[in-house]
Order: sequence, then structure tokens, then C-alpha cells
Amino acid sequence: MSKFPNITKVVEDFAKETVRLSQRNLNLNGFAGKKSNRKTNSSGRLSKGLGYKIQDTNSGVIITFTSKQDYARFVEEGRKKGSMPPVDALKKWIRQKKIRLSKTVTNKAGQKVNKFVNKNERSIQQAAYAMAKKIKKDGIKPTPFFGEALEESWKALQPKAQDAIIKDLEDIMFEDFQKKGYKVTQ
Repeated sequence: MSKFPNITKVVEDFAKETVRLSQRNLNLNGFAGKKSNRKTNSSGRLSKGLGYKIQDTNSGVIITFTSKQDYARFVEEGRKKGSMPPVDALKKWIRQKKIRLSKTVTNKAGQKVNKFVNKNERSIQQAAYAMAKKIKKDGIKPTPFFGEALEESWKALQPKAQDAIIKDLEDIMFEDFQKKGYKVTQ
């Protein structure tokens, strides 16, 4: 039995709502000001892997938000310039996506043009390395799918949290007074 049943219920609602809003944000086209019609959550694994754990301790209720995908942090926070992401992760992403690879070649007229190439191990390796170099040079802009969901769900549940804290404290005090022999009514 929780020492803080009312606040535990509000924390559970808060966690569920935060995960739901995070999933919604990932599935919105052009979320977080991106000039794209694409969804951030193209494969669906990132949003499906979001979750939370609630731990009831003597000092309060602790909530931990989780993700089954290691790259969730990089989507949320972005990536600073100067560090190259793992090429193997990019190769895996290229294999899974329905994208056509191209390379720049010089035509007979001396113009540089893009030419589609077959998707094989060599072209995937080259594309992944080129992407990694570009990320190292420019970084990746953050997409705060979780941070915005956290703020939105907190605004909605803050009044309930305040009421739950008051109710839990009243219950604890009532119980404590009764144990000490005071006659109190609730």
C-alpha cells in the first residue's frame, strides 16, 4: 500500500499523459518547427518504445521515463557539431528505409549531376559515411518531443497534484494523531 495513494494516482496519470503526448508529437508532420511533411517517428519504434516506471519510496513518489531506443536522447536533444555518430547505426537506418541512394558524377558536358545507384553494401557504406560526416560538421537540431509533452501534461495535471499532496498530508497527519491517542475526525 502506498504511503501517498493520491499523489501516486496523479503521478500515474501524469506519466501516461506524458507518454501519450510524446507519441503524438513524434507522429505529427513537421513537429517542432521542422520544414518537412515527414514524421519524426518514421519507423514507429521510437514511440512504441516509450514508457515509464513509478517507484513509491518513504520520501515520495519517483517517476522515471524510459525508451527502448538508444537514439531517443539524440532525437530529443539533438547532436552537437564535432562528433561523428556511429556509421553502423546509419547503415542500419539506410537498409530499413525505402530511400534511393544517389551519388554525384560529372557528365560529358562537365556538369555535376546526381545519379541513382543500386542499394548494395558498398553504396550503403558510402552513404552512411557521408551522412556521418555531415552530422559531424553540422550537428542535428533537437526535436523536443518529450520536453514539450512533459510541460503540457504538467500544466494540465498541476492543480490535481496540489490537491493530491494536500489530501495525502491530511491523511498522514490524521493517522499520526490517531496513533498518538488524539481524538480527531476527518
